[in-house]
Amino acid sequence: MQRRKLMKRNNNVIFLIDSQSYDRNLFSLTLERVTNCRVFNFFSLEETRLYEKLQPSLILHNSDGHTPTYYEGINSVHISNDLVKNRLTPAYFNNLIMYDIAKAVKKLLK
Repeated sequence: MQRRKLMKRNNNVIFLIDSQSYDRNLFSLTLERVTNCRVFNFFSLEETRLYEKLQPSLILHNSDGHTPTYYEGINSVHISNDLVKNRLTPAYFNNLIMYDIAKAVKKLLK
């Protein structure tokens, strides 16, 4: 019986803000698997204030508006505008697009 090699978990934390464009549970699992980071799901940016002591490395969102000033200095990425800008964005991200976005996020964290 072979032992599965466990990948070392990265210390980075990603905050994923809910959107109608993707299934946040499936997307967060994809992000965790590809980036080896801890991913926390939130319904809004305001809700993340309760968990700001986790010190996120990245905030992923798909909402209009800007990141509030209390998150200055933390990378904030608008998924549709910044990561999927060279293709037509479907109303709902499919699994392949989620995987491609997760790989792009991994590059951002390096």
